[in-house]
Formats: sequence, C-alpha cells, structure tokens
Amino acid sequence: MSYRRRRTPLACTLCRKRKRRCDAQKPTCGTCKELEAECVYEEMPTETISLHPEADMQESLNRVENLVHNNSVQLAALIETIQRRHSPTSPTFQPSFVGNIPLAAESSNSAGISFSGVMQEHELVPPLSIPDKHSTSSNHLLLNPTIREMIGQYPSDYFLRLESKNEIPMQSPLQELAMTGYVGFDKPTTDALVAAFFSKVHCYHPILNRDEFEALYNSVISRGFAPGPNTCLCLVILALGATAIRENVPSPLPGIAYMQKVLPELLLASTWSFSWNVRTSQALILASVYFSYLARPLYSWRLINLAATHTHFLLPRLEALPTLGSISSREGIIRCFWSCFMIESDRLAELEIPQSSLQKLVDHMPLPSFRSGSDDSETTYYLAEISLRRLFNRIHNSVYPRLMDLGGEGTGTFERDQLGKLFSICDELHLQLRTWHKSIPEPFRPDVTGARPAFHDRERVLGIRYFAALHIIHRPFVLHAVALGKNRYAGTTDENMIVSEPIIDKCRVCLESCRIYIRRATETLQQLSPYTWTFSISSLGAILVLTMAVQCEQLKALVPDLDDLQSLVIDHVEPCAMNLKTEHGTQSESSLEAAVGILKEIRRKCRMRNLFD
Repeated sequence: MSYRRRRTPLACTLCRKRKRRCDAQKPTCGTCKELEAECVYEEMPTETISLHPEADMQESLNRVENLVHNNSVQLAALIETIQRRHSPTSPTFQPSFVGNIPLAAESSNSAGISFSGVMQEHELVPPLSIPDKHSTSSNHLLLNPTIREMIGQYPSDYFLRLESKNEIPMQSPLQELAMTGYVGFDKPTTDALVAAFFSKVHCYHPILNRDEFEALYNSVISRGFAPGPNTCLCLVILALGATAIRENVPSPLPGIAYMQKVLPELLLASTWSFSWNVRTSQALILASVYFSYLARPLYSWRLINLAATHTHFLLPRLEALPTLGSISSREGIIRCFWSCFMIESDRLAELEIPQSSLQKLVDHMPLPSFRSGSDDSETTYYLAEISLRRLFNRIHNSVYPRLMDLGGEGTGTFERDQLGKLFSICDELHLQLRTWHKSIPEPFRPDVTGARPAFHDRERVLGIRYFAALHIIHRPFVLHAVALGKNRYAGTTDENMIVSEPIIDKCRVCLESCRIYIRRATETLQQLSPYTWTFSISSLGAILVLTMAVQCEQLKALVPDLDDLQSLVIDHVEPCAMNLKTEHGTQSESSLEAAVGILKEIRRKCRMRNLFD
C-alpha cells in the first residue's frame, strides 16, 4: 500500500530551471516566447511512501536514467539559446559576465516515469560515448604550461607509449610460471578459487548467474577441462580467483598460468570462429577485468575490444529472446554489453585508443534488470555505476571538446561570453550528478559527507567516482583561474579580467573534490581491484590540478595540504607499481612507475619553491 501526494506545477520547465517567474500562459508562457524556446508544463514527481522498498529498487534506478536524459535535453536547448543570444551577429549582443549567468534549479522537474529501456534520440543531446581527442586525461594535464615549466615536456601519448612496451610474457612453459601464482586443477583448489571469485570479484561486473555457472563448472570439471567456451570461462574465473586470494600467495602476476592456458583458445575463438556464444563474450570480458587487476590497461582494452565485437554480433538475438524461458540468456547479453561499455570507457578516458562499435549503440540498449539467482545489491550497484559512467561520458562531450583546448598548450583562458556558457553547462551537469546520487536507493547510496564509512566496496567505488565527476565538471574554472593569473603576471591579458568570486566558488568545489577524491581513492589502492590503474592515474591528475592551483595567488589558500596529498598518492601508487612488476618481462617502465616519478619530481619542486618563499 502506498500513500501519494501531488501538487500542481505553477511554472513551465524552463522557468523553473532558470528560477524565473512564469506567467503560466498556455501553450507558451511569456519567458519561453521571448527566448523562442519550447514551453513544457510537466507534472511534478510523485512522493511515495512504500511499505515494500524492494519492489521500488528497479524503479528508483531506472528513474535516474530518465532524469539525466531529460536534463540533457534541457542542457542542449540552453546551450543553443545562449549561443543564439550571445552571437556577435545579433544587434542586441552584449557580453555578459559571470554574475548574470542563470543557475540551474535545485530539483529536477521530470516526472517519475519508468525508463522504457531505450533512450530517446535528440540531435542536440551530447552523445554517451567519449569523444576522440578529448582533453580530460591526466596525460593531457602534463601539457599544461604551468606543469611543463615545473617538470619539463612530455609527449601527449606518454602513458600509451609506456604501456605499449610493457609486455607480459605469455609463451613461457607452464612449469616456469607455476611459481607466479596459485596454480592447481584439483577440485579443492578450483573450488576455492571459484568461491573467491564470487565473493570478491564478481560484484564489480555481475554478468554471470551463480546457479547456472555452478552447473557449467561441474560439467567442465567432470570432462577434465576439455576445450570449449565453457572451459575458457572457467579458466578465466580461476585466474581472477587467484587475484582475490593474492594476499595469501604473494605474486606479481597472480593467476597468470591459468590465463596462459586459456588465452590461445579464447583469442582464436574470438577472431576466427563465427559460432557466436555468450560464454565467449563473458570470458573475454572477465579476462579484460583480470588484466585490470594487474594494472595493464592495454591488455585490458585489447580484450574488451574483442568482447565488444563479439557481443555486438549477439545483439540481434535480443529481439528473438522475448519469452520467459529465455530471460536469462537475454539478460546475459545485456549485461555483457554494459560491462563492455564501462570497461572500455575507463580505458578511453585516459588513453587515446580506438573505440569499439558498441559505443554508438549506448542510446538504444535496455538496462540490466533484477533476476532470480542474482544478488540484488550487486545489481543495484551495477546499475548505479552504469548510470554514472553515462554521465561521465556526457561531461566529456558537453564541456571539454566544446569550448577550448582545456589544460593543454593553449592560453587556457575563456572569453567572457564563453564563461557564461561554461557556467550554465557546468551547473546543469552538477544538477544531473546530484540527481543521480539522490536517485540511488538509500541503503546503497554512497555517503558523500564523510559522516560514515562505506558499507561495501562497491559503495566506496561509487563515492570515489562521484567526486571524480565533481572534479571534472568544475576543473575548467581552475584552469581558467591559473592561466589568467599567469597571463596577468606576464602582462599579456586585460588587467580588468580578474578571477571573480563566482569563479573562485567553482574552483573551491573542484579543489575540494580533488582532495576528497585522493583520500578516498588511495584507501582503495591498498588492495588489488579492477580500478587500481584508473584510480592511480586519476590521482595523478588530481594532484596536477591541485599543484596548478597553488601557483595561483587567489587559489593557494584552498589547498593547504598539498605536500601531504602528494606524499599520500606516492605512498600508495608506488607499492602498486612495484608489486605488479613482473620479473619475467622486459624492464620497460610502466605508466604507474612513470606516474610515481612525475609525482616525486613535482613534490620536490614544490618543496623547493616553499623553501625559497
């Protein structure tokens, strides 16, 4: 039984968003008529007090997709309106400054309609894939003039070059690799590894049904690991299980012997066979996750790219699997798609590498659903991270490629009309991030206030990603303030172009998010996870932003603990880099080792500057 309360909206969507008084005229109010914008009157969300919260879990998570999409349409319309009003060809063009920028409303006006499974197309909505040549990566921040003056010049693809040379040996005999991991094919050993996988690894990408896998696993054991897709899947799971119990069996490459055994057959099946099997997709995805645990981003990307191609060929089956008996197969394909999307997006966010064909299909895919035999908490966290990953990609498209070469070798500053656009876009994206957070069911919602520790590793990851998104949304304001201060010092910019209080407020949000991100991410780096490489490189990016801010007089006071944060990242990333370095491979430097070297050099230069100051 539920008790509902409704109230009639008195203003249209645009007026509520811009906090303007609406005359409520229909079909078009005065404000919308003046702006030549579409006037929409929407029903307010319905507040529901439910006696059955479990039944509302799917609806709550679906709602965030609907809210983010509706806000994105409004964001695109707002960008178009601002560009039209600020166009230099308009006779009424008057460059406005920050104080006149309308801010987004605090609450969404979208009705709580269940997500239909397919996002509606809109030509102005930023795509959900990461754009080519985006400027959000940590490597791109190394090109910033302020950083370049401190530590010298680095190539724009520095980390990609390093990882291209950081090879893992896969041709050594099995007996030579037996010392590198927990190896065994007797049933007690494999049972322990499977249990470790499902207790510690599967929650990150819950693409398997535990009951179905148990039957498959017992069949593979009884057949003595005979070649085939089912055996490939089992061997990959054994490798991942070995990473989960690494604390008991120290090794730089845990489980590599299992991967060495399975990879030849798995790669052959994915490149030469046309028997499209969901087990092959699952094995490729989990193999990519395995190399994420080893902080090998290019190996992870290569396998997820193969998985994406294989999964793409499975998608036509979705239309042919509508019956109740085929729900499990349908759900398996859907989850493969979304895991491919998330893993690939993580790689694309930091490395300039080719995208798969799946990136173009994100708008058209249904979301995973709750199913029998699966853990509801795993599915809840999985859905929440999918939604946040989509928002991340929208941030890449809405801010970074649209306005300027952010953080790179350009001037780094905005014109006044560009600042107006940037404020509007970033406020809207911040609103979407808050909407995402509030839409997660409360038992699973990550705490962003620091009032309590995370109850689950997945909750901890969502909290870390929340602050990563908050940092990236507001980073352009820090880059602008730093570049403006640098240009004014050199006498190359207008003395009247100051860092205003509204800009400093945005910088404060970015810098505080960086500081919180570093403290939370380094906690996760104390143990192996699929996020080891991502969080390490992103922590370097956060340190670079904080270090640049300290060079700006108006921002310096906002980063009182830079040396502590630099040391914190070094102390946590360096063990990861050293522990995962293989003795059997080349002596090439990994991207994590290079990141540690950069961090140490930055810390040394900052300490020298403080000494002289």
